Amino acid sequence: MPKVLKIYLLRHAQPDIKNNTVPIKNCGILTPSDQTLSNLVQQLPINSQLIHSPMKRAIETLICLRKLGLKSSSIEENNGFSEQDLGILEGATYEDAWKNLSMLKPHNWAFFSSDYTPKGGESFSQLSERVVLSLNKILKESSGRPMTIICHSGVIRSIIGHALNLDHDVMLSLQFDHLSLSYIEYQKEENAGGHFQIGFLNRLY
Repeated sequence: MPKVLKIYLLRHAQPDIKNNTVPIKNCGILTPSDQTLSNLVQQLPINSQLIHSPMKRAIETLICLRKLGLKSSSIEENNGFSEQDLGILEGATYEDAWKNLSMLKPHNWAFFSSDYTPKGGESFSQLSERVVLSLNKILKESSGRPMTIICHSGVIRSIIGHALNLDHDVMLSLQFDHLSLSYIEYQKEENAGGHFQIGFLNRLY
């Protein structure tokens, strides 16, 4: 029987920012309720390989979960799982940000399409490419233990989109709420059906 790797993808808690503004790189979180955190801990595997984004909102989410009992056999920080760098848009109000975006080709489900690069930042396509590089590396090095990745919506979109062979613009139509949990499985065998199976997406507890 082929060995299946279980992968849990958790988006960080709600960022502590002004309403209707684009998050900045180093923003923290609004601390979730103990009940929400406890419910999440019960859903996550015990002693998994835990990987997190280096951004403050992911780290603070991890700290909150560990206080409520989350245990892991190892904790690793992975720069490849940082959120998209939005350059000059970071910290701007939605109204001001839109002044830079209103002339772009429209996207039904995002502020801009996957190939747009904000000044000083990166495009979603660039984000997705680095996420997949990091994912492939950790899959190659995996010991087979369950894996928990605490990261960001753009990162989760990229991983799920990669698993399903989606176009980058279609990936942007995937919604992942704060503290939502998604679950996929991976096996390395080159058989029909691909390497990934989707268990569930965007569950809140």
